[in-house]
Amino acid sequence: MLGQNNDLGQTLTDTIMVLGYNPETQEAFTISIPRDTFVGQNISLAKAQDRINSIYKKKSPEKILNKVSELTGLDIKYYVTVNNEALIKLVDIIGGVEFDVPIDMNYDDKTQNLHIHLNKGVQKIDGKKAEQLLRFRHNNNGTSYSYEYGDNDFGRMKTRKKLH
Repeated sequence: MLGQNNDLGQTLTDTIMVLGYNPETQEAFTISIPRDTFVGQNISLAKAQDRINSIYKKKSPEKILNKVSELTGLDIKYYVTVNNEALIKLVDIIGGVEFDVPIDMNYDDKTQNLHIHLNKGVQKIDGKKAEQLLRFRHNNNGTSYSYEYGDNDFGRMKTRKKLH
């Protein structure tokens, strides 16, 4: 599953998850792939375009599918992309979700028109708040999730798994 957004005139994917289901055991699993996973040839010469989420800039979900298959050793055949507008609508259609927000979240990025303001604690999350929750990396003052929860991208991945 690729979560995509259209910020600053680019189509990006910051959410990359492998979702699996075994019908025999009725078990499901998710594996999150950090968006900054190095996929280049030489790590000492790494550039921004050597991150896995940069593959999507070329609007090539098939290339990400192939790279994730290579990284995980899984034979992944299908993918789905969900853009942030669809996420908002889906959450609103089901009437929102109850979620325990792990920390106070206060972040503003005027260039992306992204404003995240959520209070810590259990609350009903509507579509806009779900988008804020899933896109949060750090607060305006630089603080983020605790080390124990999983700082920055690892915290984002943990929150995404809990919300799904």
